[in-house]
Amino acid sequence: MKAMDPSICADFVLDLGEKNCSQLVLEVMQAMRHMDKGQTLLVTAYDPSAPIDLEAWCRMTGNTLVQRLPDSSGNQFLLRKGHC
Repeated sequence: MKAMDPSICADFVLDLGEKNCSQLVLEVMQAMRHMDKGQTLLVTAYDPSAPIDLEAWCRMTGNTLVQRLPDSSGNQFLLRKGHC
């Protein structure tokens, strides 16, 4: 995996490896539960459906998918906690 761009600063990091949709969303939800509004979470996930799952989850929960970060696999995501 390519190293994260040093200009990207996340408050928290979560590496989910190849966990599938239900486990991926559950772990992101649990991680964000302990975050304050506006804080960011860098998620690494290799499940092929991760981009769709994270985008949908953010839309349904009021969180923001800030950026899909360029790494060799294209599976790093910067999320920002919303009002929930």
